[in-house]
Amino acid sequence: MEVRSILSCIRSKLLARSILTNFIVLLAEVVKHFFPHLVEIHNYSAAHSVSQKTYNWNTLNQKVFKKIGFTLTKKDIDDAVNCVPDTVEKILKVVQTHVLSYDVLMAFVD
Repeated sequence: MEVRSILSCIRSKLLARSILTNFIVLLAEVVKHFFPHLVEIHNYSAAHSVSQKTYNWNTLNQKVFKKIGFTLTKKDIDDAVNCVPDTVEKILKVVQTHVLSYDVLMAFVD
């Protein structure tokens, strides 16, 4: 294996680990795009400890998701914190569904 492919492999693994570690921060930024008045990015910091990750998820769940009409279950949050396979995809799908539903609802209200 040549050096470039080794470095590429390492970079890919570090990026994947970074995304899983900081997924909550990325998700908060995405949700802020749709609901800028609901998300305060300073509430979400990159975290490595389970307690800080859980705090971040609970904050997003209570301060944002609840206001747009849904909340994640404790199991969803625990699975996200513990990087259980397919959890990220499941949460993204739930968020996508509710963001789109909220946008459609607001279009009728306006």
